[in-house]
Amino acid sequence: MSQGVELLLIDTPPHASQEAAEAARVADLVLIPVRPHLFDIETLKTVRDLLKLAGGPPSLVVINQAPVQGSAAQQTAAAIRNMGFTVAPTVLHQRAAHMHATNIGQGPTEFDPSGKAAAEVIQLYKFTRNLIDKLKKEADHGQAEPTRARA
Repeated sequence: MSQGVELLLIDTPPHASQEAAEAARVADLVLIPVRPHLFDIETLKTVRDLLKLAGGPPSLVVINQAPVQGSAAQQTAAAIRNMGFTVAPTVLHQRAAHMHATNIGQGPTEFDPSGKAAAEVIQLYKFTRNLIDKLKKEADHGQAEPTRARA
């Protein structure tokens, strides 16, 4: 923990930019949200280049706005893994709670704390926090370099 900051999230524009590269360079973990849509998946080629320029920080693709039914999330995950990226085990589905919550300035955990959308967000949060803690421990103990984005 530095200067009392335990967790800092930086949200950059969804395109390759100097700001995104700088944020990735200093990040403990880069989360890359991708919808199960061909256009989003194809942007990962540019993201891969950006991550290389940033020194290859640890990264994790999060499938976002996936349909609740069907196999789009699984197919998207397979395609992303084939590109050499690591995919988060939690999928954020397209649920009404996300829309309703943002309409009133809330997140799904505030809008409906016991709902499915909230559960997915909490599960993703816990996974990423545990991963960040693991990466930091490895770095602090001089162990092998953390997993980097493969390209």
